Amino acid sequence: MRVFRVIALLLCSAPVLAEVKYSIPEQYVGRWGTTLQSCADPDNDPLALRVEPLRLTFPGSTARVQAVFSDAVLKISVLLDSSSLEELPLPGEIRLEGLEFELSSDYNRLTTMAAGRVVATRVRCPGGDAFAQGTRLQSYW
Repeated sequence: MRVFRVIALLLCSAPVLAEVKYSIPEQYVGRWGTTLQSCADPDNDPLALRVEPLRLTFPGSTARVQAVFSDAVLKISVLLDSSSLEELPLPGEIRLEGLEFELSSDYNRLTTMAAGRVVATRVRCPGGDAFAQGTRLQSYW
């Protein structure tokens, strides 16, 4: 387990004193798209994203959440296993990657970063989750 935490800290740029969780906080859960218009047709949105507590679903791929690091409500670093069961050459082999997510103060815009660079900015798609309907958490951490 110690090796796992060292690898996780190297892949994610969250502060060392951040608390470690093993699921995505509720305020991030939901469907996200390039624009509100693209939310109506996620199959044609190359940046469509579904965030679930234990999984992220992108067009054509799914990644499993391994760990979540944060010291703030609006910003998290996520360690993901993006390996596919069909692609694994050896039993138990995994492909780890780190992504950071930052929410806008109104919880309706999600910025995704990798290696400190912004790779996508998305809007929350209407319906289907409590945050889109106005429910807010005081603090996950």
